[in-house]
Amino acid sequence: MKPSKRKDIKVLNGDFRLVLRDLADSSIDLILTDPPYDKKSLPLWGEMAKLAARVLKPGGKMVAMSGQEFLPEVFQQIGKYALQWGWEWHIHFDGPTQSHPSRGILSCGRPILVYIKLDGKTKRQRWLGRPGKDLVVSKGVDHTFHPYGQKVEVYEKLLFQFSKAGDVVLDPFGGGGTVACACKKLGRKCVTTEIKRKYFVTIHKRIFGRPPGKK
Repeated sequence: MKPSKRKDIKVLNGDFRLVLRDLADSSIDLILTDPPYDKKSLPLWGEMAKLAARVLKPGGKMVAMSGQEFLPEVFQQIGKYALQWGWEWHIHFDGPTQSHPSRGILSCGRPILVYIKLDGKTKRQRWLGRPGKDLVVSKGVDHTFHPYGQKVEVYEKLLFQFSKAGDVVLDPFGGGGTVACACKKLGRKCVTTEIKRKYFVTIHKRIFGRPPGKK
């Protein structure tokens, strides 16, 4: 499989609600992302769903990791917009990655929520991409580039499940650029946004081998 060309990967610095305002309607095949899980960030799930309803192609999917503490509220936020619930995948980590002392839980996994933008023609059995298990196993997280980073292999598996070579993938919460790296490796086009300048620079270095603004 040929990797993506440099021009096929776009990295933008800023709030996705602002920097993606000019993104064309029905231009994205897949949204693949890992938004913040805290209570304060819940409205961002609604804003992302609003964006997805606009920019996804008919039949396109929004695939997002989520925490579990506020999962009902996440469902409520997404449910405000014209996306169809698809399925819940699950990522399982070898060993706990997050502690919830108030509930006595050491979390060893997270849900991966899948929504679809329907076009009235998509058959139910074709909604969810390639046949396969609804489980992704990871050997742990990768904090090399971001405090909440995932391993590239996780996103490679999800890209294989939910997209094909040449598809356009959007990550509104770029973090350390792991989705963009997986897209580059697997021959997907990618648009990723990161609100914090520090991590925008990290992504740029990771993808292009240099800081932004330098040739």
